Amino acid sequence: MRELNPVGGRLIDDPAKLIAFKVAMTGLAAGLIFKLRYYRRAQLASWWACLILTFVDRSVADVQFDARMNAAISFCIRKAR
Repeated sequence: MRELNPVGGRLIDDPAKLIAFKVAMTGLAAGLIFKLRYYRRAQLASWWACLILTFVDRSVADVQFDARMNAAISFCIRKAR
């Protein structure tokens, strides 16, 4: 597994620290959104961030699905021989 976040990348060998880091960052982000929820610009920025992250998630999921399908097809072909 490869962590793309440079800070998280340094923590990848220690799952407890990585989980704590991710929970803390998610909590911080949620707290900021909650605190700034009445500001129009903050609302707009959070909706755009949500939309962008949805597109990124879908593209990553598609790549992972393609990789799994290619591996499954290769496995079936090898078994058939």
